[in-house]
Amino acid sequence: MQPVFEGRRCVIADDVRSSREVLNRWLQEFGLVTSCESDGQSAWESIQEDDCDLLITDIEMPGMSGLELLSNMRSGGNPRFQNLPAIVVTSLLDEQVADVVQDFGGTTLVLKPLNKTVLHEVVGCVLSQRPVEPVYMSLQSDSQEASGISPSLRYLVERARANDC
Repeated sequence: MQPVFEGRRCVIADDVRSSREVLNRWLQEFGLVTSCESDGQSAWESIQEDDCDLLITDIEMPGMSGLELLSNMRSGGNPRFQNLPAIVVTSLLDEQVADVVQDFGGTTLVLKPLNKTVLHEVVGCVLSQRPVEPVYMSLQSDSQEASGISPSLRYLVERARANDC
């Protein structure tokens, strides 16, 4: 599976430095060229400046959230951004998070804590344009979900939809 990754460019957007560093290290081990950003606005600028093969973004970030980043990408009319695969990572435990990610144009959702083997599988599927599941969980995680939509997710959805007008 390694040749699928070699030389491909990935932008990582996560406000948690340790998450960015882990993702960066793993993706480079997979053969990707990475660019790390701490918020959605910086990631959006990075994607616009240089060709990119993949976006991995957190949802909850200061400034522009991951949902707002996805909204910008999908609504602008530029096929380069509309078709850019986007893996969304989050620690939000919410029964509606997968639907929200899909509604905003995310390719798939990977729940934290992240697992290197799971990430390798997901990135391989996405970059080789094979079908993906709507949600991937860490091999160690229990399938706990909160019922209903969480206040955090509701706020981020409302903010992203308001900025889409």
